[in-house]
Amino acid sequence: MNTNAAVSSRTAARRARAVARHMGLVTESMSGLAVNNAAKTKEVDQEKLRLKKEQRKQRREEERRQLGEERVEVFNVDVMAEYVLGSKYRAQRRTVTESVKANAELFPYNFELSKEDQRERVLQQVRWIAAKGWASLDMLKYVFGPSAREDPTMYCNSLEPFIGYDGSIAIKAGVHFLLFGGSVVNLGTERHQKWYDATNNLAEGGCFAMTELGHGSNVQGIGTTAVYDKATGEFVINTPTDVDRKWWIGHAAHAKNAVVFAQLNVDGQEHGVHAFVVPLRPRDSNATYPGILIGDCGHKMGLNGVDNGWMKFTNVRVPRENLLNRFADVQPDGQYVSSVKNPLKRFGRQLAALTCGRVCLVSGSSATLSVALTIAVRFAAGRKQFGPPGEPEQPILDYISHQRRLMPMLANCYAYRLMGHYLLDLYKNADSNNAKAIGELHSLSAGVKAAASWYTNVALQVCRESCGGQGYAAYNRFCHLRNDHDIYQTFEGDNTVLMQQVAKDLLTQYKKQFDGKPFSGMLKYLGKQMGHVISESNPYVTNMASWTHLRDQEFQKEYALGPQLNVATSSRWPHRFGIAFDYRVARLLHNTAQLLQKRAKNNDFFTAWNQTLPELLHVAEAHVERVVVKQFVRRVNDCPDINCKHVLKLLCDLYALTKIEKDLAVFSKEGYIKKRKANAISELITELCQEVRIHALHLVDAFEVDDFIVHAPLGLKPDGHDPLLRVLNYVQTNYATYPQSS
Repeated sequence: MNTNAAVSSRTAARRARAVARHMGLVTESMSGLAVNNAAKTKEVDQEKLRLKKEQRKQRREEERRQLGEERVEVFNVDVMAEYVLGSKYRAQRRTVTESVKANAELFPYNFELSKEDQRERVLQQVRWIAAKGWASLDMLKYVFGPSAREDPTMYCNSLEPFIGYDGSIAIKAGVHFLLFGGSVVNLGTERHQKWYDATNNLAEGGCFAMTELGHGSNVQGIGTTAVYDKATGEFVINTPTDVDRKWWIGHAAHAKNAVVFAQLNVDGQEHGVHAFVVPLRPRDSNATYPGILIGDCGHKMGLNGVDNGWMKFTNVRVPRENLLNRFADVQPDGQYVSSVKNPLKRFGRQLAALTCGRVCLVSGSSATLSVALTIAVRFAAGRKQFGPPGEPEQPILDYISHQRRLMPMLANCYAYRLMGHYLLDLYKNADSNNAKAIGELHSLSAGVKAAASWYTNVALQVCRESCGGQGYAAYNRFCHLRNDHDIYQTFEGDNTVLMQQVAKDLLTQYKKQFDGKPFSGMLKYLGKQMGHVISESNPYVTNMASWTHLRDQEFQKEYALGPQLNVATSSRWPHRFGIAFDYRVARLLHNTAQLLQKRAKNNDFFTAWNQTLPELLHVAEAHVERVVVKQFVRRVNDCPDINCKHVLKLLCDLYALTKIEKDLAVFSKEGYIKKRKANAISELITELCQEVRIHALHLVDAFEVDDFIVHAPLGLKPDGHDPLLRVLNYVQTNYATYPQSS
């Protein structure tokens, strides 16, 4: 029995092993079949993906044909530079650059100079520029009469190479010519001609003393006083307390004269802030006059070639004629007279007369970003990392993540460069006697200066990061460009305060429409859109996602006019970007005004304004972006060269759509753009970045930043070699190699 059981057990075991082997074979067979099926599925999926991409490509080409476009593989860099920079100004920049290169001993690159040595070098460089006639008051608009050389754009273009080389040069020149000189000629009259002459040739350096230790943005709150003494016909300038000292005054160590802003007091009556020319030092000495104490503000983040200092005045007397009297004057007998009766408007006119400085800072921001992008794009095109298995490494500029970082910056740089030219043209052609036009220009320049400098500041950091560890090296320039530009966000007006000014102007016009006065001037566009902001969105339009539709931006127009508009046959050029941006500003302005009014019911206006600041800043930024888009579209439309026009259109599309993408919350919240369209916008931005990448090297070449100005080994013109070898050569040539033991 036991024997039979054992046999039976062994038989069962053999059968079990046989079954197991059979099942293993079956499992292996099934596994192989699964692998084969997975491989076939993968092949099918890949084929579907390929077909989908091919269909997508064909669809894009068809949409391109509908837009009347042909793909452009290359454009003429010379033609682009001529159009974007302007023929006359481009030639001037080249002349300046070649002269700088020919005087290389005066313009060495030394990243380790002391503050004192850097200041002395910058002083000599500015004197050289003035002697060449590349910076003078004759270039600027002034009140003494027409000038054949009057051209503020020429002034900005002449100084642009120096912004790329060392920002301190352009800023120190700007303090003397734009701020001191601009104050004399725009706030003064014929009786101040002697300071014009001394300023024009830099015979006597000047500075601009407005900011105080205790007051910066709130100029009306400054503490410096100017009391009129009828007995002597003089103003007595005083610094009442330590926090009333003038602070951050550029050119303080070298200037012979200052335009000092002070509270005017005549016979005990306050008349608000006025400007006075105050002599600081004799022409042949650096020692200050009695009663004037000047000190150094110390080392800064950047611009250390500019001698910023503080000033204290103790019973300093200046003649009555030293009051800059274009808008107000004090007669010898002490009678105060003014052509502008309202004190607030008079104060505003004084500040508006100083608009040119802000206008030039817009150009300065785009010039700084031009240098940084030249370096970052050239490096990215030559730097290779990673690649498909078994294939060579590819340039990092071919990675979509890198394109998404740098290509929108190229679009923004072109946008702000063209906007800077537009502002300079407005300034040049403005009627100085038209207070309304000057006020609009003052507000617009404030907003664009803020937007351009904010964007550039962020972009400079991204450019640095996009160059990896090499971007951290001082000789590759990013740290200097970034640190020198940083203050653009603060001087000539704190950006947040400037944007509040824009918001205030928008609200003022918004209020006027309810008094029967329509939007006027640069804000006429709001009148057309305000009626639509409370309309219901059209669901057909809010979901449209075709590439043609998004790039033509007719979807904005369709929203306003309704679904009857035929997308296929509507006008394709110029773009209608503006209407989407019009809608956004109108919607934000309407909502913000309602919110402010609601909060003002339970609070004083100051508190209500403070509580509404985020919304106010948002509507101001939206307005500025709208103006920039409008001018970009205009310049694209005016471009005579078809290939350059195509590439500029790519940049314009990219600029506009990235601004829409950034603010999708607003468009989506109001039902203006639905999820499907929002996704399509994001997808299209990526495709535009890929297209712009094709032209990226030529686009930075069109900035025409000379290698002498670029200087960074990473950013020199491509020569077919790895840019890192230039870095190695630079380091071995300029820095020590440590001793090696024998």
